[in-house]
Amino acid sequence: MKSKGCVVDLAVIVIVTVVVISLVAVTDGSRSYKACGAARIADLEWKIDRSMDQIKRVLDTTRSPQFAGQVPHTYNDKYALAQSLTNTAVAATWNVLKHLGLRLDNNDNDADARADGKVMKQIHDEGRAVSMLLRATKKCSFAKKTQTIPAFLWSLLTLTTPAIAEYHWDFTFEYELFLYHGSDSRDVWKSLRAPTTRRIEIITYSDETPHPAFSEEEHQVTLDWLFNNTMDRVPSFEIDRTHNDCHTPRRNQDVDSALEFFGKLSQWTQQVEGVFDRLNFVQQSKQRVTDWKYSHRNDFVAPVWPLFEASTRNNGSSASASTSTSSPLLSCDDIGLLLAEQVRVINAKLQDLTKSFSHQDKHQSARLIGPKEAAIVMLGSHLESISSQLRDSVDSIEAMLTQQLIAAIGKELTAEDFDEYMVYHNRKMFKAEFAPQPFSYAVRRPDHYPEGVLSIEAQDNADRPVHTFVSKQNVPRTPTDEAGRTVMKFALNAATSVEFGGDRYLHGLVMHRFSSQSSGNDPKPVKNLVARARQFSSFVLMIGRIASADVFQPTHAMIVRNKDEFSIPLMLEQIPTPKEFADAIASLSPEQQRFARAFRSMQLESTLFGVCVVQIKPQLELLLNMPSDSLTKEIELTEDLLELFIKYQIPSDLLSYADDNSNDNNDAINNTTTISQQGKVDAVREQVAAMKKMLSAARERELKDRKAQREYEVGRVDEDGSGANARMMHRMQKQAVARGVMNSFHMLADMRQEESLSPDQLPSLTEPQQPQAQQQQQQQQQQQQQQTDGSGTNGRQLDYTKVPALLDSRLLALDTNNAVRPTIIKPSKQWTKTSYASLLSKAADMVTLDEDAQRTHRSEAFDLLDALSRSGVLRLDYVALHVVIAATHNFDETLIDTVIQQNVNPIEKVERSMLIVGTTIHQSSDSSQLISPTFTPSQPLPVDF
Repeated sequence: MKSKGCVVDLAVIVIVTVVVISLVAVTDGSRSYKACGAARIADLEWKIDRSMDQIKRVLDTTRSPQFAGQVPHTYNDKYALAQSLTNTAVAATWNVLKHLGLRLDNNDNDADARADGKVMKQIHDEGRAVSMLLRATKKCSFAKKTQTIPAFLWSLLTLTTPAIAEYHWDFTFEYELFLYHGSDSRDVWKSLRAPTTRRIEIITYSDETPHPAFSEEEHQVTLDWLFNNTMDRVPSFEIDRTHNDCHTPRRNQDVDSALEFFGKLSQWTQQVEGVFDRLNFVQQSKQRVTDWKYSHRNDFVAPVWPLFEASTRNNGSSASASTSTSSPLLSCDDIGLLLAEQVRVINAKLQDLTKSFSHQDKHQSARLIGPKEAAIVMLGSHLESISSQLRDSVDSIEAMLTQQLIAAIGKELTAEDFDEYMVYHNRKMFKAEFAPQPFSYAVRRPDHYPEGVLSIEAQDNADRPVHTFVSKQNVPRTPTDEAGRTVMKFALNAATSVEFGGDRYLHGLVMHRFSSQSSGNDPKPVKNLVARARQFSSFVLMIGRIASADVFQPTHAMIVRNKDEFSIPLMLEQIPTPKEFADAIASLSPEQQRFARAFRSMQLESTLFGVCVVQIKPQLELLLNMPSDSLTKEIELTEDLLELFIKYQIPSDLLSYADDNSNDNNDAINNTTTISQQGKVDAVREQVAAMKKMLSAARERELKDRKAQREYEVGRVDEDGSGANARMMHRMQKQAVARGVMNSFHMLADMRQEESLSPDQLPSLTEPQQPQAQQQQQQQQQQQQQQTDGSGTNGRQLDYTKVPALLDSRLLALDTNNAVRPTIIKPSKQWTKTSYASLLSKAADMVTLDEDAQRTHRSEAFDLLDALSRSGVLRLDYVALHVVIAATHNFDETLIDTVIQQNVNPIEKVERSMLIVGTTIHQSSDSSQLISPTFTPSQPLPVDF
């Protein structure tokens, strides 16, 4: 046959090709198989309902098979359904391959089929692979050139019209479909379609070849899985439920292997379809390959449907005679009838194809695609449908599990729901004294109203603080214990180090993360450190690391006062689990291993996150030699003291009370103490008032100097116009500020003389005597010790830097899932501060604190701490140090997928992680000491681990 074309035709073909390829790409992308949801099940049920009439006609009109999710059944029935679906798909695949020419039935009447079956068994016994391959070759060669004039031009043009050159090309298409074993495709074992050659002639009006001179395609698929799961053409697929990788009827190694095979088979059929579909661009045809592919769309293809039957079978039914009513599965006889219907439909479609080609294009003497080629495409489409039905049906089992779990609980669970449950679970699991407690602590002295609150909260819910294991250590307020280890210290600068005592808390924070949440090192924070102060209250908050057994290293600090609220997002950075680290360095050199261990040691110590709270009022009383609780109701005095210390950095010696009778006899001291309790407060108040008056006078003097200078500069005429007045004004302003600073402390004496105060009325400016300071400190200590509860470890210092290594060793020994990663907590670079402009303000002002603002707050806090400690001389005792060590239990899937796909109870996994961290925090080698006697853990830890 001759096929004529032109350049325009070729351009149209190219455009159509691009469009078709784009559509195919879009179609393939939209067919990605995701987890079945409610919509997926609804679509599958619709397909089943559409085929149900034909299913009932094949079985019996009185039968009532239904979608499996609508029939009561057990969990074991789901495994049986998965096996039945896969075996049905195997049988349906053999029915299609038989029409392609693959007949290996030992019971077949065909002697060649029996012989091939024996060869196939021998090949598998030898362990050789069997593959099916389609090889297609295209050749295009120049045949001849002719001259012609179109017939319709003769009546319009003269005889001088030039002839049009036609170029004739011979196009040959050859293909063969065969089986081969091993890795050499030339070793043909069985031919399914004998080598077939198709030739046509192509006529163009250009001397350029319309197609490549030679091209060859090979598309193959391995059939090993199919043969391994078939015994004498009888499907033999089974799920090994004892295998470690077997989690659910859908998530197991056997079903995954089946879906992998059918996926590759479906891909092969698409490639074969493409080989023949591209021939349509060589020779135009009225019917394209895609028409043959979808010609069976509304026909019954294969009984790979997730069907159960709840009703009892009729005893008169032949199918029911051999079927037990205990299982809702369709019987083998029922499936055999459905498979026979599949064969009938295939035969009918092949006959329709033959008739279709016999009636169309009768005038064509040659064609590239005939009924045999169309049959290959249609049978391949059947295989693709079988693969798709199997995947949808098996996925529907998992979707049923998901729907049933959601129906049982009443909603779809999230990670936040799991957080709430674990709080409830831990209350039941642990004894009250060992159970995780909310990280929310009041900043207060015993029997006093709180100054504020410190908490670590989930970022998505400000009312939900995190829960941590807590081990409390009460440090006696003495300079040191007999071992000299109760006092810790932190550095304000290179020259000043401050000692502090107070209560210390070791917290163990166990978090969990599902794949739906941010990754382990995602920069998005998920926790907030929140510090809130009440009105007329204040405290200092420091954030940092534990550098050594007795050193706290603050990196951030701030003063929280008068309804301020600081919200500090916390960044969570996970490091590898102990087992991951051990596996990673196993093949390194000794030098490289030592380097890695040294670096990990630093990382582990970095997991110690320290938060230190210093109460201001009691430390001010101790600093100024004032009676205990004397500043509790002195609101204005306290605010004035803070302003003098923070804003003006006045030395505390200028404001503190000094007892001039400290060297007298004991009776005199006792009388003075009894009489002058309020007098000490009044003395400090008078000294503060005098200092404020001095500062006010200095401020007024500075303003007068500036005003006079400004008047002088304004009234002076600048003769040369050079701006000398402005420069002079700037210099004099600097001199005025300097004079104000130099004269500030001399004005106190001047004011005393002007007011003619008696020496007894003047507060002393001399340094307070050390015995009086010690006496005040001992009184504070006695009061505090009376309020101290019996929990914790009194007087024994715990080296916090050893806790991360201890936890790491326990995780290596006890974390069988290798899922718990030590976690480093760091403050983020952006904070928020909420404050009120005045006492009566109702509207809060919220500002963002960047790194510069954070440094400013740190400087102010350190200046105040320097004053409260007399530059490191006076120890800070009203302090609470919280040391947090964190670990994260990671799950590879979402919460629902962990339960459904992995068949894992995350409660039990996190429960074990909680036991590991809890025993580490409470320094116990027996987890039963922490567990409530009414609770039995699912995975108890070994004793004396």
